[in-house]
Amino acid sequence: MIWLTDDRNRRAVIVAIACTAFFISFIFLNRWAFTELGVQSFGRLWHYYISYFDFGFKKRALFGTLLTELGLNKITSNEYVFAYVIYALKIFLFTALILYFCLRAVPFDNLVGYAVVFLSPAFILQSGYITGTQDFQLLIIMAILILFVKRDVWLTILSCVGVLMHELFIFFLPAIFFLHTYRSEPQWQITQRKVAHAVLLSLPVIIVIASVLFFGKIDTQEIPKASYEEVMEKRLPNTAYKRSLWGGYSELSRPIRSYTRSGEHVVRSLLEAARYIAIPLVYALSLAIVISLYLRESSLLLRLAVFLVSVFPIFAVFSGYDFYRWIGMSTNVSLLLMVYLSALKRIHVPATVLSFLLVFSCFAPFGGAELERPFPAHQLLLEKLVGPG
Repeated sequence: MIWLTDDRNRRAVIVAIACTAFFISFIFLNRWAFTELGVQSFGRLWHYYISYFDFGFKKRALFGTLLTELGLNKITSNEYVFAYVIYALKIFLFTALILYFCLRAVPFDNLVGYAVVFLSPAFILQSGYITGTQDFQLLIIMAILILFVKRDVWLTILSCVGVLMHELFIFFLPAIFFLHTYRSEPQWQITQRKVAHAVLLSLPVIIVIASVLFFGKIDTQEIPKASYEEVMEKRLPNTAYKRSLWGGYSELSRPIRSYTRSGEHVVRSLLEAARYIAIPLVYALSLAIVISLYLRESSLLLRLAVFLVSVFPIFAVFSGYDFYRWIGMSTNVSLLLMVYLSALKRIHVPATVLSFLLVFSCFAPFGGAELERPFPAHQLLLEKLVGPG
C-alpha cells in the first residue's frame, strides 16, 4: 500500500499494533469476569506485600519490600484491586518501552515484524495471563538491559535487582551478558583483558545469586508458619487461608534441593504431554533458529551462542513445573534479541519468515502451569461453548 511508505503513516500503524496488544493483554488480565474463580484467578499476591523489614533478607521479596516501605500497597485496602491496577500499569509500561524503542530505532522495514513482536503469543499477551508470578517485572528489567542499557555499571546493578526480584532471572543472564559483550565487540575477539572485565562485571551478580540461594530461605525454626501467616493475614485479609499458597510460606521455606527434578522425570512428563506442548515448543525453537540463522555473522560459534542463550530459559523446567512460562521466557529472549539486533542491522529476517512466525499469534496467549492447557483462552472459550472435555 502506497500510503504506508509515508513515515507518519507507518508510525501510526506501529502504534496501532502496540495498542492492540495492550488491550488484548488487558482482557486476558481481567479474565476474572469470565471465570468461576473471579478475582482469585489472578493467582498469588503475597510477593506484593512481603518485606525484608518483617522477615529479614528473603528471596523474591525485593519488589514487595519497595511497595510496602513506600506505602504503595496501602493505597487501597483490597489487595486484589491493588494487584490488578499495578499489573495493568506494568503492561502499559512494558508496551510503552517496546514501542518507544521501535519508533526510535526502527528495527524492521516490514510492518509484519512489529506484529510478530507485539502480537506474539508470549511477550505482552502471555504476560497478561501469568499474573500470579513476578515474571513481568523480570521481563521489564530484561528489556531495559537488552534494549537500552550500555554502561557496565547499570548492567551489573539491574542484573542484581533482577535476581533479588526472583531467582528465575538467572536464566536471563546468559542472553543479557552475551548481548552486552557482542554490543561492545561484534567480532567476538576474546582477550585476557576482556575476560577479566567480564569477571568483574559478573562478580557482584554471582555474589547476589549465592546470597539468594543460600540465605534467602525462611528458617522454619526461626520463623514458624503461624507467625509468618499472622503478619501476612493482616496485609492480605481478602486472600488469607483461601488457597494453599496464599501467603508464600511454603515457597520461601523450600530448600534448594527441592527445586531440582530428575531429567528422566521431566523428559517423561513432556513426552506424555507431547500433543499439548508441540506448538509452543516449535514456536520457541523457530524463533531461536531464525535469529541465529539470519544473523549477519559468518562465525558458526556466534550463531550457536545466539541460539543457546535464546533457548536457555527452557531448561528452567528442570527446577519448576510451569513449562509454558519457560517457553514464554525463551520466546521473550528471542524477540528482544531480534528487535535489538535488527535495529543494529546485524540481522534481517525476510518477510516470508516473519509471516510464518506471525501465524503463531493465533494461539495467544500461551498458558502457565498446567501442561494440558497450552492455550487457556481458546480452551476456556471452547468449554463455554461445548462444555468441559
